[in-house]
Amino acid sequence: MKLRFIIIVILLLGCKSTKIVEPNLNDTIVYIFPPKVENALKEYLSDKDSNSICMELRKDEDSFSLYINDSDIFWKSRTNRKAVIDKKFYPLIFGFDSTFGSAEDAEIVLNRLKHESKNNPFTRKELINIYDNVFMVKFKENGEILHKGSSW
Repeated sequence: MKLRFIIIVILLLGCKSTKIVEPNLNDTIVYIFPPKVENALKEYLSDKDSNSICMELRKDEDSFSLYINDSDIFWKSRTNRKAVIDKKFYPLIFGFDSTFGSAEDAEIVLNRLKHESKNNPFTRKELINIYDNVFMVKFKENGEILHKGSSW
C-alpha cells in the first residue's frame, strides 16, 4: 500500500506542468533609432555578446551620441529603457543618469533619506561612466551619422 502511494506521488509530481516565465516588457520604454543608426549599430554588434552590452545615450547641442559599453554599469540592470537593434533588446541609460542618479539601490536611498538632518544632509552616491575609446555613433535626429567609431 505504501509503495502504491509513493508511486502515485512521484507520478503526480513528475507530471506537473512547468510554467515558463517570460520577461515582463509592459513597463519597458522601447527606443527605436533611425535606420542608418540602427544599421551602424547592427554592424558593430554582430559579433558581440548581447548580454554584456549596455548603451548610453547623450544629448549634445544639436545631435545625439550613443556609446556602446560592455563593462558592468550600475544602471544596466536597473533601467526600464531598451534600445531595439536587429530585433534584440539592449539596456539603455542616459548621460544624466550618472549626473543625477544615485549609485545605490532605492531601499538604501530611502533609508538614508529618513536619517538625514541639518547636521547629516543627504548626499548622492556618485558614479561616473568614462567612455574612453569605446564604440560610439554621433547622429542627428533625422538619422544623419556625424561620426561612427571610437570615441575621442
